[in-house]
Amino acid sequence: MDEIDETELVTGLQGGTVINGERNGAKRAVPGTLLRKCCHESTAQADPRGLRLNNTVIIGYLDLAGFTVPFPLHFDACEFEMPP
Repeated sequence: MDEIDETELVTGLQGGTVINGERNGAKRAVPGTLLRKCCHESTAQADPRGLRLNNTVIIGYLDLAGFTVPFPLHFDACEFEMPP
């Protein structure tokens, strides 16, 4: 499965653009650990629209415990391998 990388996540977060995970009719994946890292380390660079994912599979556990995410998180038509 093709993955969304950190550069794509940070670029989408900074620009407030929707990251469309669909490629060639399949949903790309992003590790939950990478999403946590992005939510924790990229807060100063975030557009007010936040991180917006579409047609993406979040693999592994998305653990956002222990800190406040200071921007919106949007998951449209996304699948979670494990509940966040």
